Amino acid sequence: MRNVKKLRSLISSKKLITQMGCNFRFHPCLIKIKKILDTNELGRIISVQVESSSYLPDWHPYENYRFGYAARDDLGGGIALTCIHELDFLYWFFGDVKKIFSVTGKYSDLEVTSDDLSAMIIIFKNNVVGELHLDYFQRPDFKSCKIKGTKSTLYWDSTTNEVKLFSQKNKSWKSIYKLKNFDNNQMYVDELKHFFKCIKNNKKTINDIDDGIKTLKVVLSAKKSSESGNLITINKK
Repeated sequence: MRNVKKLRSLISSKKLITQMGCNFRFHPCLIKIKKILDTNELGRIISVQVESSSYLPDWHPYENYRFGYAARDDLGGGIALTCIHELDFLYWFFGDVKKIFSVTGKYSDLEVTSDDLSAMIIIFKNNVVGELHLDYFQRPDFKSCKIKGTKSTLYWDSTTNEVKLFSQKNKSWKSIYKLKNFDNNQMYVDELKHFFKCIKNNKKTINDIDDGIKTLKVVLSAKKSSESGNLITINKK
């Protein structure tokens, strides 16, 4: 957060267009989930559970994972900060965070100086309760999102890339979106296209510097919670 106020001031004075590099906002399945949430099809949202697990040495097999920023606390790495993407799309889905509790630290046998596991309990301002699990040590890679509402439950995972709804009325799952032949790189291409389009039209991006500051505050509060063992209230300023 050091010099963030100065950065914001420069952006404002120069009227710059900003965008945080959070590619999951451009994942077709997450875009579909966002649209469903906006229609109130699930009813009042009660809770959400998100998992993001992977094996750090597999990220860049061509280099020694021990020296990458993600493995090093001194470079701002660690699972909580490096995988801020999941927290970003939860903020995109449900808005501002009110309180957070976390257990974040190094628990695996990986040769890293940073945290490799983070379990967060998140209370959003709209009283949705979130559970976020992040880790560096699982094979195979796996991501999932389950959202529970008063009318229905929604589920997506990275294995099938299928968005499903469970109908309380019919007591059965229904597939509402199936992503075939998913190209992971396309998210980044679409993200860049969005950014350039916003620059051309002088419009605000889907996640500007202010969104980035908000999610960073939440992650830093999660780390503070883990250190103190306390539930942390997010500073509004």
